[in-house]
Amino acid sequence: MARVTRAWGGALLLTIALLVLNWPRVWLHQAAREGIFSFENGVAWFQARLWRPAVRLWRASAVERRNALLEAEVERLRLEAALLETVAQENAALRRPFALPARSPGSLLPAWVLSAGGTTGWWRQIRINRGRADGVAPGDAVLAVDGLVGRIVSLDQSSADVLLLTDANSRLACQLDPVSPEVGVVRGILQGAGRRADHDGLPVLLHVIEPLRLRYLERDVVPPPRTRVVTSGLGGGIPAGLLVGYLLRSDIDENGLYRIGEVMPAADLSSLAQVYVLTHAGAGP
Repeated sequence: MARVTRAWGGALLLTIALLVLNWPRVWLHQAAREGIFSFENGVAWFQARLWRPAVRLWRASAVERRNALLEAEVERLRLEAALLETVAQENAALRRPFALPARSPGSLLPAWVLSAGGTTGWWRQIRINRGRADGVAPGDAVLAVDGLVGRIVSLDQSSADVLLLTDANSRLACQLDPVSPEVGVVRGILQGAGRRADHDGLPVLLHVIEPLRLRYLERDVVPPPRTRVVTSGLGGGIPAGLLVGYLLRSDIDENGLYRIGEVMPAADLSSLAQVYVLTHAGAGP
């Protein structure tokens, strides 16, 4: 009996000891929570009353600054348009005595790319959501922000197919820009590289094929790399002066008759999402 009493007494003392030892920890925990609450409450008040309004004010100020820059850019473009209007009037006055028809630069019609590659699945053509009902005509130039991408080859009322510059069937009259005063105009025919087979006999997609070929350049003229290549306007359809790409290098052809240049397109033809159709544009004289 005495042994049982001592056991219960020991258990009771152990329980009391644990309670006594745990009480400071609980008290400290509660005190810490109370202290942290004051800090957290202060942080929440700072964020709600000061930080978030300041962020909103800063963002509004940034938007205002952006709007001011855009307004300044609009004014600059208006000024340039006014200057170009004066140039256009002078051009018309110079053409009038010679009975030359006025040149119309055409209008840009935005269009979304519906599909790429046609039925073959290769990046040779794209289909856009503009057609005959929008004033699009066969042969119209199609541009991206960075430069010419191709021309309209077929269309219906609401859509059209665009033959890209990289297609092997694409031929385009181009010239080097700027024109050298000593040499004069250097013209050539830009041809698409199409697609070629790799070592496994599999065709290669457009964005990894060889550069475009600018053929029939003057044999003895060696243009520097990065020379701009623009449309010449010859042959009608596509007006002169549209940026096509940049010359990488040039070599004399195997027969020694003319020079061939390698041209990198200015626009990224592998990721076209939105393009612009240059409608009612003629090369003009």
